[in-house]
Amino acid sequence: MKHSNGSAILIVILFMSVLSIFCISLWQSSSLFHDISLQRLAYEQKYRAAQGGLNYAIAFCRKNFDDILKACKERGQTYQIELEPWKIAKHIVYKNEVEIESVESVENALQIKSTLFDGSKKNIFTVSCHLSKSEINKKDNFFIKHFLN
Repeated sequence: MKHSNGSAILIVILFMSVLSIFCISLWQSSSLFHDISLQRLAYEQKYRAAQGGLNYAIAFCRKNFDDILKACKERGQTYQIELEPWKIAKHIVYKNEVEIESVESVENALQIKSTLFDGSKKNIFTVSCHLSKSEINKKDNFFIKHFLN
């Protein structure tokens, strides 16, 4: 079958429009996956920074557990620790504040909450856990429970 000049141009235009639609949909999906990966990176940075503050507070509480627990229970005091700013990248700096309270329902337990703030004191991310102490074989053992983010 022989095509005339007009039908060949129509076939080329149809082929190019199908190819253009296919390329645009590929570009859109790759752009979407790129945005998702950037959001995942931002979430991981915030989570790791808040978790770093929580790990610091756990180490601090292990060293001073009895003093902190006594102060929290007797005076109803909340310990607050303000950590130095976390510089994630050139333009991303977070501040981490930790609050330590006694857990009313458990005898030897502290609740530790690490909150990440940006420059305008906006709450960005919070992680918390319970740190309990028990003596087994005359040795102090610490247990982390109820880890929440």
